[in-house]
Amino acid sequence: MGQFIASRRTQGYFLSGIRSHTMVALHLQLTVVLCLFLAPYLSLAYPRKSLFERTIQKRETAPEFVKYNVFKSIPWGMLGVVGGSMILHCDVFGQPPALIYWVKDGVRIHQGDTHTGNSEHHVTSDGRSRLEVSSTQSRLYLDCLSEEDAGIYVCVGHNPTVTIQQERTVVIVEESKMLVGQKDCKLSGQPRIFMWTSSRLEYETGTVQLFCRAQGSPTPTITWYNGYNVPIDLKSDTYTVTPAGDLIIRALRSVFYYGDFICEAKNSLGTDTVTTIVYPTVRIK
Repeated sequence: MGQFIASRRTQGYFLSGIRSHTMVALHLQLTVVLCLFLAPYLSLAYPRKSLFERTIQKRETAPEFVKYNVFKSIPWGMLGVVGGSMILHCDVFGQPPALIYWVKDGVRIHQGDTHTGNSEHHVTSDGRSRLEVSSTQSRLYLDCLSEEDAGIYVCVGHNPTVTIQQERTVVIVEESKMLVGQKDCKLSGQPRIFMWTSSRLEYETGTVQLFCRAQGSPTPTITWYNGYNVPIDLKSDTYTVTPAGDLIIRALRSVFYYGDFICEAKNSLGTDTVTTIVYPTVRIK
């Protein structure tokens, strides 16, 4: 009996030893894998900079930067009533700022001036790259809906090198098929701002172009205001309004240009306004 107990103890010690060696081997393997995975990010010679600092440093040393567009809007389907109206919305976050237009059945929808691009320079006078981070929004107005207006509408966001697309499915039904319907068929020439810059981030001392494209009949006039609803002084060298209605701000300063800029489109039939938020930021040297 004593020999049997001793034998069981010996086997227990033996199995325990095997488990211990197995755990050690697994720990060593995990350590090696972690070291191989983290090796590109670790250095014993000097402390590493943060990802943000390394990205900014790369942009400072090389004028070229990654250009991209990303949709912030969600591609919801829309349900309309014959004789009614609807508005499709699209929001594109990009670098450089994106222009937006709409397509249905392969045909581009005319909305006034959506061709004129950005007149900003991608590199400053001293050869350093700029942020050019912006959010552009667009609205497509559909009036006096008919069954022919049903289908897939494509929002196209594009900058000089990147083009992205996002679909909206529109379904049109008769008013009698709706529990609650509103028939409001009006072809109005009132001003409608269909594309604008909703936010813009740029280095101080840089130049920014804020989009504000409007349509209407008669053709609306564009007026820009600061956050205090005071009209922008276009006689100064700081501001210019382009023929398309965009506001160009030169020599951006956080003290004076942080906050809201308001674009107003106006004709004899009414007004439409949108707000742009500008964020000047200090360049990391």
